[in-house]
Amino acid sequence: MANLSPKKRDRTKENLDRSCKGAAERFNKISKKYGARAYVQVCWKGRHYEYTSHDETRWPRTRDDLEIIYPLITQWTPATFVKRPPSSSNLEATPASPGKPLESAGEQPMEPKLAKDGWTARD
Repeated sequence: MANLSPKKRDRTKENLDRSCKGAAERFNKISKKYGARAYVQVCWKGRHYEYTSHDETRWPRTRDDLEIIYPLITQWTPATFVKRPPSSSNLEATPASPGKPLESAGEQPMEPKLAKDGWTARD
């Protein structure tokens, strides 16, 4: 006998909309609670979602501005959130400084696309 249940429709767009709105609400809460500035942009299949906590001409900062900021920015990439199995190596992973290759920071090299692609946040 054939399967008579209707095919479920793809709700990916609705799920992404909800996730982006929830993330914007969380960043808004961080901005209000700590007085922090936040900027987030998500691009998916030609759609752009954006949250900015401050309406200033120099916000968000340009990549050139971020490279000269001290203290150094904290960067996260998708590889930051990947759970790795325990290794027998004695190397401890440390965050890479902007402009320095990952090997010089004591971290194992990642796939080049992941090392260049990043999410940046300022302490």
